Amino acid sequence: MADNPKSELINFLQRYCGRTLTKADVLWNKTGSAGSFQCIARLVCLNGQEFAGEPAGTEKEAEQNAARQALEAFAAEISAMPPSTS
Repeated sequence: MADNPKSELINFLQRYCGRTLTKADVLWNKTGSAGSFQCIARLVCLNGQEFAGEPAGTEKEAEQNAARQALEAFAAEISAMPPSTS
């Protein structure tokens, strides 16, 4: 899987939606404290679908875990896309 799932998710969503995303298109809802964080990625740009990541030691890791869950859910769509031209 990706070294940076959050960036890979954003790249996929931009290609899938056919436009540049704004901060309002993907919301990262983080909960927890002191070494135990969880994040839910809400894809507003795709009808508000939500993906909960595994708990992690930092907020950043929790965001990456949520992005990883979304990428796994869209694996078929990602593999069906033509290669990026950039």
